[in-house]
Amino acid sequence: MPVFPATHADVAILDQLQDGVIVVNPEGTIEYANPAARRLLATLVAGPESWEPAHGPPPPVQKALRTLPSLPASIVVEGLHLEVVAAEGGRIITAREITNPVGEFALERERRLAAERCLEQKQEFTEAVLDNIGTGIAVCDETGTLHIVNRAMRALGSPETPAAAEHWAENCGFMYPDGVTPLRREDNPLYRAFQGETVRDVEIVVAPKDAPRRTLLATGRPLFGRDGRKIGAVLATRDVTHRRLSTRRVREAFRHFRTLFKDAPIAYHEIDCDGVIRRVNRAECRLLGRTREEIIGRCPWEFVSENEREKSRRAVQDTLAGVPPLTPAEREYVTADGRHIVLEVHENLIADESGRIVGIRTAMLDITDRRRHEQQEQAIVREKASREQAEAASAEIRSILERIGDAYIAFDTEWRYTYVNQKAAELALKPAEELLGKCVWDEFPESVHTAFYTELQRSLREQISVAFENYYAPLGKWFENSVYPSPSGVSVFYRDITERKQTEQALQKRTAQLAAKNAELEAFAYMASHDLQEPLRIVSTYTAMLSNRYAGVLGGDADTFIRYVVDGAARMQDLVRDLLALCRAGTMDLARVQDVSAAAALESAAGHLAGAVTETGATFEFRDLPRVRAIESHLVQLFQNLLANAMKYRSDAPPQIRVAAERLPAGWRFSVADNGAGFHMSQAEHIFEPFKRLRRHPAGTGIGLSICRKIVEARGGRIWAEAAPGAGATFYFTIPDEIPAGD
Repeated sequence: MPVFPATHADVAILDQLQDGVIVVNPEGTIEYANPAARRLLATLVAGPESWEPAHGPPPPVQKALRTLPSLPASIVVEGLHLEVVAAEGGRIITAREITNPVGEFALERERRLAAERCLEQKQEFTEAVLDNIGTGIAVCDETGTLHIVNRAMRALGSPETPAAAEHWAENCGFMYPDGVTPLRREDNPLYRAFQGETVRDVEIVVAPKDAPRRTLLATGRPLFGRDGRKIGAVLATRDVTHRRLSTRRVREAFRHFRTLFKDAPIAYHEIDCDGVIRRVNRAECRLLGRTREEIIGRCPWEFVSENEREKSRRAVQDTLAGVPPLTPAEREYVTADGRHIVLEVHENLIADESGRIVGIRTAMLDITDRRRHEQQEQAIVREKASREQAEAASAEIRSILERIGDAYIAFDTEWRYTYVNQKAAELALKPAEELLGKCVWDEFPESVHTAFYTELQRSLREQISVAFENYYAPLGKWFENSVYPSPSGVSVFYRDITERKQTEQALQKRTAQLAAKNAELEAFAYMASHDLQEPLRIVSTYTAMLSNRYAGVLGGDADTFIRYVVDGAARMQDLVRDLLALCRAGTMDLARVQDVSAAAALESAAGHLAGAVTETGATFEFRDLPRVRAIESHLVQLFQNLLANAMKYRSDAPPQIRVAAERLPAGWRFSVADNGAGFHMSQAEHIFEPFKRLRRHPAGTGIGLSICRKIVEARGGRIWAEAAPGAGATFYFTIPDEIPAGD
């Protein structure tokens, strides 16, 4: 077998080397000598033209080769340093000219050892970086064999490297997001990347054999060499198990709240600051005999009987204005079929974080039957008052009192029981015969100095009817009381409303829990984004140093991998920075609000984008922009994001951007129009959502317009867009004169 079956490409590479390379067969014939070897060996003979490869090695070299005890070996021959290794069917000799053979050889050996140590340190550092980031990393070569699996990925059950494609899932199970259906191989994100597809944020479930299952977002892409040849694929995963669990819990809590709101037996609606009904539950729709669509968007007094309509309207407006007191009221409503019903209305104010009243929550109880009964009882009480003793009441009146659903008790002016119906006796846990003639305050001393005691005393003293609710601790129950006085005493109708109170308290508690959970999630997002910056900065700094210091030293693959790490760290830093900006954009610090020139803010924003302006040839047109009350940095960022968006999604023509402002009754409306690619109006709402883009774009994180919306809404305004494909887009936002309160 020949010693040197080299290809033309191999020969071309050897011909470019500065060191001499000689291939000698067993017979001592030189099969190949590169130009550097010819030059060096010629110096051992008579002159540059006196030696050819066909002559065989020069005599000094032949002599040195005969004395070699074993291979490989390193020898010095007349100013040349020769290294000899055995090859199949012969020998390969490398020759290098030296001035001080021993010193130069030692120096070269030290250099080689130092390079090997540096390579080991670099490999150790790279492995440490990959093992100390939270993102799981897996890399396979062009055959599908895994070669790089960091610690985070190994914790999910990935095999030790190297591992062939058929062994990727031997220690864990891959499933679709439902956590049940096994993931097909062709849907595996790494396999898709290996097949040449770029994969972004694909959700999968991993079930390791010895660890709990996890939910991951996987991103992968194929790897290509400098010559365009596919050399493998890389996959990055983020563990979103806790985030998915938190999201499911919030959704479940909201679902429970929504179910409770819709199916609660108590009629309920909410109105906004203009007195318009925005939410209504099924119980109220049934009570009024109307559909949800017939109620939403109308004012509550429109359903009140005509003789009480103006009174109801003024009461709602007074409540929204904060005029006290906020007490239950009775109003007569008219149903869809014309029936008149009496409702007891209980209102609670809705306030924003600043304490400003923005609406009213209203619960309504149908007391039509009770009012009818009370009217009957009032007639009975008046009849009884005309008699000397309560015992003279007719059997018919007593029958009515026993049949009504409410508890009924009557007292004389000394607070002695004169009548107790069966319902009242059941609630008092005492027979009616045991109570008659006794003082209520002696029988129930714990009631003294409670609302029950105070309101009954006031009713008898001032001879006015009163209605109130009170909690009776010994029974652990809430009661709704209606008190009617007469010169001979008072009559009290009351009912157990504990279940209703518990429902109201549960609604209030759930609402508070949801508000606290939203605040907690926002704080968590801010802290998580903030805490990611430092490790990302370290990764970015050291990988950049690695790239600068060892570019071209470790080979093309290493340079490519380092570039991917540097680019990935830089992109993640941009993403974290934008996430922080998104969290901060919704905060309105009143101390930073000042009188800001919109024109100056626009010019500052354009200055920050000078590179993009030069690159795209963009031009700006604006005039007569007003001064507004805002946080200057927020306004600059708002304009900067809108200008950058216009230049990013441009058409073939250079961007032309026009900024204008229009005065509104309560503020200013700004517009930023461009001549770019535009979009369909069906997508107008999606563009303001985080990470939502209308088309792929290599630059940016997809958060810019989300930050714009948070800035505008925190200032109390709103933002929207109008566009058409190929006809450019116009973004509008408003800045009200009124400044919302800070967080």
